[in-house]
Amino acid sequence: MNEITKLHFDWATALHPADPFTKFVYKYFSSETERADMQPGRIILFTLGALFFIGYVGSFIQLPYNFMKVIVLMYCIGLGLFVIMLFIAIKLNTLRLKKIAKELGVSLKEYNQLAEKFYPSGK
Repeated sequence: MNEITKLHFDWATALHPADPFTKFVYKYFSSETERADMQPGRIILFTLGALFFIGYVGSFIQLPYNFMKVIVLMYCIGLGLFVIMLFIAIKLNTLRLKKIAKELGVSLKEYNQLAEKFYPSGK
């Protein structure tokens, strides 16, 4: 691990770039999202929250069954698609990182240490 330089690390990383889908998900829905890029996440969170709230309140005030069925179905589909999207992006990125680590001849844990060494996150 000690013989890997920043240049070699950058070369291996450039050899296996992230796909557009993974870039999109990590840009808009990661914990390190820039303030300017939070709009899609806020829209999804507001929509899911509104659907949940309507379903929750609707069960107390006994809204019509068919209306509640549509609300719950929309909430389940929206939440399910969102979770699946995040899971796929995480899996694709993990596979990419494993390829980079294999290219460098290190384990995934050692790759993370190198990434932190060459590009400190500042936390």
